[in-house]
Amino acid sequence: MNETYVTFQGWLGSDVSERQVGEAVVATFRVASTPRRWSRRDRTWADGDTTWYTVNAWRGLGEHCIASLRRSDPVVVTGRLTTQVWRDNDGSERLSLLVEAVSVGHDLAKGTSTFTKAPRRNFMFRYRSPRHWLDTFRTYYGPMHKAFAALDAGKQESLAEDLLGLAQRFNSATDGSMVAPSEYLEAVIRLR
Repeated sequence: MNETYVTFQGWLGSDVSERQVGEAVVATFRVASTPRRWSRRDRTWADGDTTWYTVNAWRGLGEHCIASLRRSDPVVVTGRLTTQVWRDNDGSERLSLLVEAVSVGHDLAKGTSTFTKAPRRNFMFRYRSPRHWLDTFRTYYGPMHKAFAALDAGKQESLAEDLLGLAQRFNSATDGSMVAPSEYLEAVIRLR
C-alpha cells in the first residue's frame, strides 16, 4: 500500500485537544502553513495561500504534544497525509487535509526550545490482567507468537500469569524501566 508522507512547517492555530481511543491517547491540533515568496517584480515578500492541516498524534507522541505545544507555537510536522471530503451547511463539497503525525517538533528557525527526555514508561502498567496482556501479545508480537500459539490455551494462560508476575517484580526492582514482552516470554520459556 502506498502512503503519502509530508513534512511541513507552520503555526498552531489551536490548543492541543486530547481524546482516548481505546487504550490510546490521541492529541489533535490544527496547523496553518503559509508559504512566503519573494516577488522580483514588486521586490517584496508576499504571503501565499494558507493551507490548514488537522494533525493527529497517537500514544506517546500524542502525550508529548499535549505537554509541549500551545496555540501559536511554530512547529514542524512529518506524517502520513490523507484527505477527507465533506459537505458544509450550504451543500458545497469541502476537502480537509489530515496528517497522522510520525514526528512533531518546535520550529527552531523561529525561536528556541528546551528538550526534556521522557522517562522510560512502565510497559506493563497499562495491562489490567493476564488475559489483557495475553490478547495484546497474541496480536502484536509476531516471531514469538508462533511458538506461543503452539501451546494449548491453559498453558498460554499460565504463561501469561507468569509473565505478568515477572514483569511486576522486575518493575518493582527497576523503578519502572522495563523491557519488551518478547524478552519476558523468552526469559520465562528458558526458566521452564
